[in-house]
Amino acid sequence: KSHVRFRKEREPTTARVRALIFIGFTLSLSFAFEALLISKGGLGAFGQPGVMVLMWLPGLVAIVLTLVWRGSLKELGLSWGTRRAWVAALLVPAACGAFTYGMALATGLVHFSPPEQALEEGRASLGHWATGLPMQLGLGTLIGSMFALGEELGWRGYLVPRLLEARAHQALLLSGLIWGLWHLPMILWGDYATSSQPALSAIQFMATVTLAAVFFGWLRLQSGSVLPPMLGHAVHNVVYQRVFDKWFDGPQESFFAGEQGLFSMLAYGFVAWMVMRQMKPAAPEAA
Repeated sequence: KSHVRFRKEREPTTARVRALIFIGFTLSLSFAFEALLISKGGLGAFGQPGVMVLMWLPGLVAIVLTLVWRGSLKELGLSWGTRRAWVAALLVPAACGAFTYGMALATGLVHFSPPEQALEEGRASLGHWATGLPMQLGLGTLIGSMFALGEELGWRGYLVPRLLEARAHQALLLSGLIWGLWHLPMILWGDYATSSQPALSAIQFMATVTLAAVFFGWLRLQSGSVLPPMLGHAVHNVVYQRVFDKWFDGPQESFFAGEQGLFSMLAYGFVAWMVMRQMKPAAPEAA
């Protein structure tokens, strides 16, 4: 059952217009900032503050539009949600990451390859990696949530409900396509591609993020909150980018492992299939 409360008086046409306005403003502002980042050398051009600005642009647009149209910020899903959604947000992205690198290791496509800093500090064994997992997952997820909240307020807090109100076909998949488009400049012309072939990385990423959006959208609908999607987003980032990517490597890693790899696509594809099997079409409810 969906816990998202829809506005009874909002017509599909109104919701469609508001979704398009959100998409237009978010992509325009984000693409302009991404162009600046690319011209300065990439995502790290302004350090972590620059990354936070980029990730918060969708949320800021959502907040401004909600206030302009005299809505309540609670409509963005600023509530605690359900225990089921919190547990799923914690476990599913971690399981997807474990499957991705487990398959890559089993097929010999990646191998254990500690980062240079770990080698210099004498903590480059599998044991050191394993004992460091609680700290990486705990602290990384906590910090990552501050970044992920900005995106989630926009994509899941604002866009997903508007698409559902607009009766958009396959609204969760559509939200994922838009979410993927938002990343494309940094993949194609910046430094976010994980392979030497940015176009291929972009195609793989678009497929994976579209499928992942079904799960994150389900978290929003199941809980009525953006906080579980925020947690899931943060867990995904820390598991893929820090727990595994920094410690495992291989000539084919970028094509099969990592968040833009084939095994990640398969993992989130299975999750999306499971979610869509159990979901019924979300019908608007009276507020």
